Amino acid sequence: MLLQVPHIRGQAALLMGDAYTDLRDADKARRAYEDALHANAAAPALLAEAAFKLGRNLYDQGKRGPAREALQRARRQSCSKR
Repeated sequence: MLLQVPHIRGQAALLMGDAYTDLRDADKARRAYEDALHANAAAPALLAEAAFKLGRNLYDQGKRGPAREALQRARRQSCSKR
């Protein structure tokens, strides 16, 4: 039930992404961060964090173009919450 609440689902997805990153499972981490982006559409702070972590994940996988897009999104979200 709680995972149907967008901001809770988003926070859970961020934590799952972090856990998968720690386990060095980049694909599952990427999917979790993407899920966090979709779930956190109304929460700018979490959206910025999710976009940053997705960008870092993509960069580490050598996907420079998508990483740049995600990091630019994180920057825009971070600036908009100020």
